Amino acid sequence: MKFSFSFRHRRTRLLRLTAWIARHPLTTRLIGLVTAATVLTIATFTPIQSAIEHGRAARRSLTQAQSALTKQDFSAALAAAQRTATELAAVDRAIGKLRALRPIPGVGTQLEAVTVLTDVARQLVAAMHDGTLAGDQIFGPLKHGQGSISLAQLTPADKRAILERIATAGPQLESVRDHVQLAAGRFRDLPTRGVIRPLHAAIAPLREQIPFLEQVAQQLIPATRIIPAVAGFPNAKTYLFLLQNNSELRPTGGFIGTYGILKVSAGEITSFTTSDVYTLDKPVADSLRIEPPTPLRRYNNATQWFFRDANWSPDFPTAAQQALEFYRFENGPQRNLDGVIAVTPTFVSSLLAISGDITVDGITFTTENLVDRLQPLADRKELIGEMSKILLNRLLALPQRRWQEMIVALTTALEEKRMLLYASDAELQEQIIAQNWGGDIRPAPIDSIFVVDANLASLKTDQVVDRAIDYQLTFDNGQARATVTITYANRGSFTRTTTRYRTYTRVYVPPGSTLVSSSGAMRNDKLRGGGVGTVDRSEELSRTVFGAFISIEPGNSGTLSFTYTLPASVSQSIDRGRYELYLQKQPGTMAHRLTSSLEFARPVELISGVDGAKKIGQNKISLTSNLRVDRHLVVSFK
Repeated sequence: MKFSFSFRHRRTRLLRLTAWIARHPLTTRLIGLVTAATVLTIATFTPIQSAIEHGRAARRSLTQAQSALTKQDFSAALAAAQRTATELAAVDRAIGKLRALRPIPGVGTQLEAVTVLTDVARQLVAAMHDGTLAGDQIFGPLKHGQGSISLAQLTPADKRAILERIATAGPQLESVRDHVQLAAGRFRDLPTRGVIRPLHAAIAPLREQIPFLEQVAQQLIPATRIIPAVAGFPNAKTYLFLLQNNSELRPTGGFIGTYGILKVSAGEITSFTTSDVYTLDKPVADSLRIEPPTPLRRYNNATQWFFRDANWSPDFPTAAQQALEFYRFENGPQRNLDGVIAVTPTFVSSLLAISGDITVDGITFTTENLVDRLQPLADRKELIGEMSKILLNRLLALPQRRWQEMIVALTTALEEKRMLLYASDAELQEQIIAQNWGGDIRPAPIDSIFVVDANLASLKTDQVVDRAIDYQLTFDNGQARATVTITYANRGSFTRTTTRYRTYTRVYVPPGSTLVSSSGAMRNDKLRGGGVGTVDRSEELSRTVFGAFISIEPGNSGTLSFTYTLPASVSQSIDRGRYELYLQKQPGTMAHRLTSSLEFARPVELISGVDGAKKIGQNKISLTSNLRVDRHLVVSFK
């Protein structure tokens, strides 16, 4: 039998059959029910099958688009994105034919979920389409050589043209952002209950991916303004370069052992020289008279402050300006510097993973041994300079099809604060801060924590120290009370590079917080008599700061804890139905373990922002995560 009648005709036949069943005895009704179920199956099978087939085709086309984008084959990516959009439209039409089934309990929820997911996918594909157009506009002219052309082969005119196209890509990227925001808004319309398991499995990953895509899309537009300017377009730039060794942790990333001068013009590195920091510090050792920060005097017996310790402030804009001042004080030869670029060996290691191992003077540098190889060498300055030249030459020689690897390494370094930027130009600096690429102390929304360590003569012991940060929040008679606990585990031993771990720890909390109690502070380390220490209290960078010294012997653990009351503004915000906690990562650190228990005086409704946060009972939140990047927890109340 051939069924070619329309869906409306099918529904009419079904209704007539149902009415006929109602007028007959039980046995006839049973036969009629079977017949009705058969007609219903025939009536719905075709659109369901069509939706499944077109959905599979859409997935294949999307995979092809992603593969083409990876190869920077923009024309193929655009064609695949268009096919994906066509298939999604077919899915939508097929689902539309099932609208008559929406009143059936349970079925309507599944159809609504599929419809919303299709809408979300359509907007994301549109975003991919517009993003591909932008990529084609920027890199499309470099099609010769089928992706084999390298940055080294590009002429200065080619590089200038690429940066100019990046700088003018704003309108297309605004369209990308708009489509992603529409997708995010539609995603919020998804049913929260009653969705069958296969659909739930498809939705679950999107709950984290959609906000991430929304964040990336929002950052694309300012990035097109920052990247050309930092790369010396339209005006050439000269930067003070800092290599901050994060195995000897300091507030903005690590001890400044090496500095350099980097000159760029329209994407061209015109000059890059590096020097040991002591080539600046030693000549002025008897003449420079700048009083060092109190902890350096107290725990390191420092009597002067030099360039190597310029990054004492955990706010990188402040530290960068301090470094520029010290460079001038210590007679640095380069004048008219346009900013500061600071990186850690961890970032350099990620570039070595792309370029391959590098051998200089018989010493091979790999991603695993970079720091260890550099530390004991007396001629470190020459080695770093030579290695830098080889590394840059290899990266510049990478074919176009591998540029994405460099882009990923760069964006990851900026996101995880392995690289920090500072610009003397106020407008450019404002854009860097807006992207969170500047290592500044972020504005506190309601509640905030920023734990900052400063390695004080502990050699390179940070590479063998594990940290765990725990934050507890409770309420007593409407007063918010918090406890921050930092646990250190020194896995090292006494060697030429590792020893007892001596750190001056500062915890930056909301302004107006009041210390109630503390534990773990030491007067000095075991070698110098130890003893119970006190907590320094101050106001800095729009925060209240608690600071203390602690020393941990090899093979041992140590804990610092601070209990304090939060300002009334925290309780007042919760009374209005909202709480936010911003957990800031210290530059140079890897991914401190992070746990938290937040117990409120009113029932929690929604939690967002941090994967690993879950509600316990009615009014408590448990959080298990890490500080690979900054974390921002948002809580709303019933």
